[in-house]
Amino acid sequence: MQLQTGDKVSFINEKRNGIVIKVISPTTVSVEIEDGFEIPVLIKELYKTDTASESTIPAYINQETPQDKGNIIEKENDADDDYPVSSLLDDDNNNKSLFLGFEPLNQNDFLSDGFNLYFINHTEFDVLFSCYHKIEEKFKGICYDAVSPMSKYHIEIIDKEKLNEWANLLFHCLFYTEKEEEVKVPLEKELNVSIVKFFKDTNFIYSKMLGTKCFLVPIYEEMIPEQWKEEEWINEKIDTIPIRNIKEMTHGRIDIKPLDKKHIVAPYIAEVDLHIEQLIDNEKELNNHEKLNIQLAYFSRCLDAAIVHKYKKITFIHGVGQGRLKDEIRKVISESYPGIKIQDAPFKKFGLGATEVLIPFNLTT
Repeated sequence: MQLQTGDKVSFINEKRNGIVIKVISPTTVSVEIEDGFEIPVLIKELYKTDTASESTIPAYINQETPQDKGNIIEKENDADDDYPVSSLLDDDNNNKSLFLGFEPLNQNDFLSDGFNLYFINHTEFDVLFSCYHKIEEKFKGICYDAVSPMSKYHIEIIDKEKLNEWANLLFHCLFYTEKEEEVKVPLEKELNVSIVKFFKDTNFIYSKMLGTKCFLVPIYEEMIPEQWKEEEWINEKIDTIPIRNIKEMTHGRIDIKPLDKKHIVAPYIAEVDLHIEQLIDNEKELNNHEKLNIQLAYFSRCLDAAIVHKYKKITFIHGVGQGRLKDEIRKVISESYPGIKIQDAPFKKFGLGATEVLIPFNLTT
């Protein structure tokens, strides 16, 4: 089926109508749906209901003068037909960076459907990029292209069942500008996306660039907004946790409160989310060093409770980030909890953002 700009379409698998705004590629078009959002859709998922008249096409498509239209046609003829790049609106802030954007197809229930995956160039440079899947220490190419300044590139529509397959990606980027600027060195960036964060709605923020709520992962470290960066505290010493006398703990000589019921997922099995917003309400008033100490103190308290009350397994969700919390957790266990075993939590459920702690049955005897 052939579709062109202005065609009225309906979705095959859901009750939704729209108008084709742009032909992205031979297999994909951009459709403006009833609520005003513009989304990329596979042509095979649509059927044409009518060819729209001039008056039914959204006004901004027909705002060019004849001279403008000529320029647009000339640009389109010079471009690759498979080049799904569209302009973005500037955000209110001045943060310049490269992002990987996961835009939920369903803006009312983020995890009910899949995601549009975008490479977002929120810089003043033209960026030539390539993207790879990382599969068991090997890399498989996904796509490559050039993205104009302040533009986005639609990489893929991801089924929700296959989200974990997009947790490990590698990007290569080159920066180009004709302005007098400091030359940017080529970028190689490996991303480990924390899939666990997709289960919290507050991690999806509204972006004027996309016009929707999305989950943004920064790619270009040097341009990450300040509040996302690790600070000098990364080298500071944290509050030490003394070596545990497990026999005294288990014989009641040390008062250990039971594990909070919200962490219990099965008999003698628990999961604890250590993201700071899960532990306190006023995290914005603390610096990163103080947050880390709070996270480690809570981790230790929960592990103590699990040991005393004879849990078999407790999983700590720490996220990926710069890896400081994960490293400190494992250091504390190895130094202060003799006999405790640790391993990576199941990737399918937690991605790379969790550590599984196994408590031997004879540890407390």
